[in-house]
Amino acid sequence: MSQQTLHNALSDDVLRAMLNEIADGYTLNTVCSGREGRPTIGDFLRLINEDKEKKLLFVDALNISCWVLSDEIRALEAETTPENAAAHRVRFEMLRFEIMHRESASLTTYRRGGD
Repeated sequence: MSQQTLHNALSDDVLRAMLNEIADGYTLNTVCSGREGRPTIGDFLRLINEDKEKKLLFVDALNISCWVLSDEIRALEAETTPENAAAHRVRFEMLRFEIMHRESASLTTYRRGGD
């Protein structure tokens, strides 16, 4: 199956599963790569941009993921001790970056689709 055919044949079930994984905080790389029937990141983003409804579902998944990742930060805070504070600080910064990036992508994507 060609990449273009795969791109056009993405089922609603696969799309729903991918959006659920994004909402759960998984990265696009994790969601798209190495799975049968899943598009590349580029094809996924093109598919999302072609359809206003899919774009809004993607924005919703990004917004939900920010809350999920914020919960991870709170859990990390509760587990932090003087012994693991440095390692947790790195994880905290990575989560914070991911949240900021997702919020920015969500806002940008929404603006492009908010016709």
